[in-house]
Amino acid sequence: MRWMIDHYYGDEPMTRLDKALFSFASYNAGPARIARLRTETSKRGFNPDIWFGNVEYLAAEKIGSETVTYVSNIYKYYIAYRLIVDEMARKQKATTQSNSAATPAGEQAVPATP
Repeated sequence: MRWMIDHYYGDEPMTRLDKALFSFASYNAGPARIARLRTETSKRGFNPDIWFGNVEYLAAEKIGSETVTYVSNIYKYYIAYRLIVDEMARKQKATTQSNSAATPAGEQAVPATP
């Protein structure tokens, strides 16, 4: 995937997220097809450098829902993963702060069990 991002989208004026999304779409539908969709998206007045709400619509129209669903599912699972990781970090920080505040000076805190 890194190769696809660098090779096809490395110099494109896209966010890192869109470079990844376009790479997933290219993996699923082919890079040449996605390039054609980007060109057509631009001709229709949409932004060819943004997947969601732009190239995504033309992909659904021209090649069907498979690629759109594929990219959307990957993004959905990524968001779920990020939320879990962020929540775990928040809990760890709260536990560490709680242990630090509850420990008298000179004593060591006992690590919290998961």
